[in-house]
Amino acid sequence: MGNLHPMGLYTNDVPDMSMNLLGAKFISKHAELQQKGPAAHDWTGELVKVQYFGSYCQVAENYRLVFIPVAKVHGIPIPYTAPYNKEFVKSNRKFSFERAVQNGPIKAVGIVKTLHKPTMLNYWHVTLEVKASLEDDPITQARNQVHTSLCDTIIENVISKFATDTLPSGLPKINRSHYLKIAV
Repeated sequence: MGNLHPMGLYTNDVPDMSMNLLGAKFISKHAELQQKGPAAHDWTGELVKVQYFGSYCQVAENYRLVFIPVAKVHGIPIPYTAPYNKEFVKSNRKFSFERAVQNGPIKAVGIVKTLHKPTMLNYWHVTLEVKASLEDDPITQARNQVHTSLCDTIIENVISKFATDTLPSGLPKINRSHYLKIAV
């Protein structure tokens, strides 16, 4: 096992996991602020007046910081094994699946990415996008054995291996060229 024991992290926490990108104006102390309602809505470039959102932000009483290097969760192929599912294989006949034995587990490869998804009060908000093999849309919930297997593999082999509860030293700064340019 890695630096962080995955206890307390559930399968359905993985798809669309809410995270923050450190290295810019967002610092770890900001993580105690929880956005609610309109403050957590996606930011689409409009002017934001912070004073409007005061009642939609609160200090979290119970939270835990976990640090994961973004390079370890962005664009990473995730090999996983899913239980044999006759209907899944039948509907995807044109693809070949590697199986250890007839009707045995299916070996597949998913992918995990970090996506920049600013909210009204957090420009440095990112989410974890998870895609299973042969599916065009990202997983939003682990609704079947294939999704569950992929999300559990991410917890066991990515998050628990690379996450730490200590802020890494020498955190690189985000280059100012990546900041959004807004006319004032």
